[in-house]
Amino acid sequence: MTCPECDWVYRAIAPSCLLCERPTDPSWVLRHGITCPVGVEPEPGNVGGMPGTRSAEVPLPDFTVLQPAADTTLTARHAAPAPDRPDVPVARLRFDGRDATVLSLARESLWLDHDDGRPWREIRQGGQAVVPVGDLGRTWTLHFGARDSIHRWVRLMRLAVPR
Repeated sequence: MTCPECDWVYRAIAPSCLLCERPTDPSWVLRHGITCPVGVEPEPGNVGGMPGTRSAEVPLPDFTVLQPAADTTLTARHAAPAPDRPDVPVARLRFDGRDATVLSLARESLWLDHDDGRPWREIRQGGQAVVPVGDLGRTWTLHFGARDSIHRWVRLMRLAVPR
């Protein structure tokens, strides 16, 4: 995180700026993960619709901090298990402290899940979606693939900072 008072850079989990000791503002992070089938080993070329399988979310140890009023770019390394070109941008997020704007830069559609039971919302290349976050800590998940396929995702989460 960058301190808005002194411009010092410190870890988002810190309770205050390490230089000027200003208390940190609430932080938001993107938790990275993958959705994959469990139950049986998938056959090559047949990922979805296999009898006896269900999908499960597996969180990965990666996090991306969202800085207010700054662009966060997600690349193919965030969106695919083994990308050919890992540094190609696939999405750009802008967080203003209340809402997050997601812009799709990927050739394939991105899918937005508001984690409230509504159907996933498709975001096509060049399209964007504004997602309310606010103080309530609403979570949402951006999927880099269809619901019934193996795919990566990022989930917005409020970072709990020890005080």
